[in-house]
Amino acid sequence: MRERDLGLHENRLRRKRARAKATGLYLGLLLSTASAWAQAEGTGNWLLENCRTAVALLDRMGLPGAPPVDPISAAKMATCIYYVKGVVEAAVFWGHGMETYCFVSRPNAQLVRAVTKGLTEDPLSLDKPAAGLVTSILMKAFARDESRCRPRS
Repeated sequence: MRERDLGLHENRLRRKRARAKATGLYLGLLLSTASAWAQAEGTGNWLLENCRTAVALLDRMGLPGAPPVDPISAAKMATCIYYVKGVVEAAVFWGHGMETYCFVSRPNAQLVRAVTKGLTEDPLSLDKPAAGLVTSILMKAFARDESRCRPRS
């Protein structure tokens, strides 16, 4: 009976070690994948991909017979819109001279279109951080011009 208990104990230990090894391999793969994804996220390339999808969806919204939006495209559109809005709100919060620009009161669709256009026109900067690109694009696109800069009512 004692030898049988030792054999069961050894089998349990082997299974635990195998599970621990498999878990370690899984976690290593997960972390390396997450690391590679995190390096790509937040660049102009990443934002341009999401914003192109957003513009395409904005163009077809409200059209009769438009097909339903798939969840991945909807997520890309939301990512673009809320990323751009987040950069705008952060710039306003920190107040880095934003009173001289009039993009704060713009509708989301207009901001997204301006960012997409700016990213498309400057492909050499797409490897730079997206937040800085968004800020510089919006500052160029919406420099204060009293005839064009009216707050939404």
